[in-house]
Amino acid sequence: MDGDIKIKSEYDHYKDIQSNEVEEDAEEELPHAEVVDIFQEGLAMLVQDPLLCDLPIQVTLEEINSQIALEFGQAMTVNVCKADKDIMPVVVVQNATVLDLKRAIQRYPAKTPA
Repeated sequence: MDGDIKIKSEYDHYKDIQSNEVEEDAEEELPHAEVVDIFQEGLAMLVQDPLLCDLPIQVTLEEINSQIALEFGQAMTVNVCKADKDIMPVVVVQNATVLDLKRAIQRYPAKTPA
């Protein structure tokens, strides 16, 4: 009988631990808007890195990966000359398709008037 009581006691202890973990998880839940704000703050800190400082604040994962690939020699900068003679240095991976280049050009930040 002592063995049965010990097993039940350990089982109860396990259930108590699980119950506490569920309560802790419930306390950590955040509204979606707050999670987005935290994520945006993290991205803003990320683009302050010297390797990533050329990226816009609303950076995408693809842009981060392209910039990292550029630093490792796995991507290239394509200088696109616009009709107004502005040059857009667009980063694409070396095996990029024309569609990848087109998307990179569309994401390129527009210059703000001075």
